[in-house]
Amino acid sequence: MDELKIPFRKQKVVLIGVGGAGRAIAVQLAYEGVGELCIKELNKDLANEVKGTINKYISNVKVKILPDDEKSLKEELKDACLLVNATPLGMKGRENLCVISGPEVLHKDLFVYDIVYDPRETLLMKYAKQAGCQTTNGINMMIWQGAIAFKIWFDVDMPQDYVRQELFEK
Repeated sequence: MDELKIPFRKQKVVLIGVGGAGRAIAVQLAYEGVGELCIKELNKDLANEVKGTINKYISNVKVKILPDDEKSLKEELKDACLLVNATPLGMKGRENLCVISGPEVLHKDLFVYDIVYDPRETLLMKYAKQAGCQTTNGINMMIWQGAIAFKIWFDVDMPQDYVRQELFEK
């Protein structure tokens, strides 16, 4: 998030989805000093497990589990600085699916981070742009994951500038 210059520390962040990547994002946001983390997750047992982990190890973060309705989500987004989609909705093969019904759920001061990287612009990102939000997709996260794997396998740093150039030229 620092790379994107999103001022999330001591602020409210809304995270949709805490499976695999979402769990890691939730814990990292808490470690990085988010003030309040609102989690929307269909699997309430999983959401509560993530909440319990954060509460156990990072006591200065308020974690709230949201109900499944969009009204509650919209209410929490009103004073949030960041919305992160960590679900597969919007990815290739699911391009017509979205975690929100339209741009009216968002506000212009919200940064929307969709970790999906294919397609490069999801329906969520299109709605966010219509609402005047800044957006990014999951390509940076994918590059950092690749860089770590590259270092593990080859014991040298991945040429990130080259990789970024190749990815962004397409």
